[in-house]
Amino acid sequence: MMNKTTNANRITLWTSIDLMLPCIKAKIRSELSSFTENKVTALVYAANFKHFEEITYKLSKVSVGQPIIAVASFTDTFNEENNSNAVKAIDSGNLGECFDMDFDLAEWYIDENGDLCSYNIDREGAGFYIFFALKKDAPLSLVQRFFKEAENGDCELDYINEIAESIGDKVLDALGMKFSCSDGECNGK
Repeated sequence: MMNKTTNANRITLWTSIDLMLPCIKAKIRSELSSFTENKVTALVYAANFKHFEEITYKLSKVSVGQPIIAVASFTDTFNEENNSNAVKAIDSGNLGECFDMDFDLAEWYIDENGDLCSYNIDREGAGFYIFFALKKDAPLSLVQRFFKEAENGDCELDYINEIAESIGDKVLDALGMKFSCSDGECNGK
């Protein structure tokens, strides 16, 4: 059960935000008519999280061969002054490490540029993430500048293409999907 939600801007790989519950529940009710509404809902969520584990397992077997950079932006819904940015490196380059369980609601997707992105929502606010692989030939001075600016909360991405490359295609390959865009619409197949 791959969450292949598509729109003009992205391919959803996995979500706990919009599970299309009425459609899925109707199908389950037709097959398992003795199940109560609560059992049907529990079954849908259990199957979705089992799918999350399967995706993470498949991706944990794939490394991009270079460190992965996760650029994050956090929003505090209760305090606008508490918004922040952060950068972290996944030194192993392991794609499975881009997916974690530290969320109340979350979604991972490939955007219109072919980049792996995610966002999560919890009681403290929301986080938006974009993941890149560090290029093998990235100038060390630019990499150092990038991380220094990120530490100071002054992370401009005007030179990100010189130090990093997209990993969305590698994620889709590992999951056996293809990404294509035409006429302004992107699809995962």
